[in-house]
Amino acid sequence: GGRRRRGGAGRGRQKTRTDDLTRALGLAAARFGARPEAAAALATAWARTKPAEFALRLRLARAMGDVGDTKLAGALAEAARDPDPVVRAAAVTAAARVPGGAATVRAGAGDSDAGVRKAALDAAGTRPDAVELGARALAGDGWPMVRHAAADALAIACHDHGEARA
Repeated sequence: GGRRRRGGAGRGRQKTRTDDLTRALGLAAARFGARPEAAAALATAWARTKPAEFALRLRLARAMGDVGDTKLAGALAEAARDPDPVVRAAAVTAAARVPGGAATVRAGAGDSDAGVRKAALDAAGTRPDAVELGARALAGDGWPMVRHAAADALAIACHDHGEARA
């Protein structure tokens, strides 16, 4: 009766704490300027995760965006190819906040999953290629939520362009 099985409740709590600490690391690094150290830690953690570790991979992708360091562009590009579309969407969103992440956002706009395409278009709104990505999705995507995001991206891009001209 009193024996604990491997992977029991204690292990689940430890995993949740690790996931939460991962997210906190990204937020703290962004706020307090420890970007290079946090970037290295997050990239290493990403490389060591397995596809089955969904919650951790999702938090790592978000944390990499919070840190916003150029050195994370490669890890985010890899995360944007994750088997899980939720992780891919988070990676695309995060890549938009990382210098060097434009290619990942562009790739996300052509993903097989509508949620990832929507995330890419949501993230593209302030990027220089938002007009091209938005126009392509508005004209040809079969999902209304993706076309709506494309229209929003175009509106933001046109608004920003109008302000730049004024």
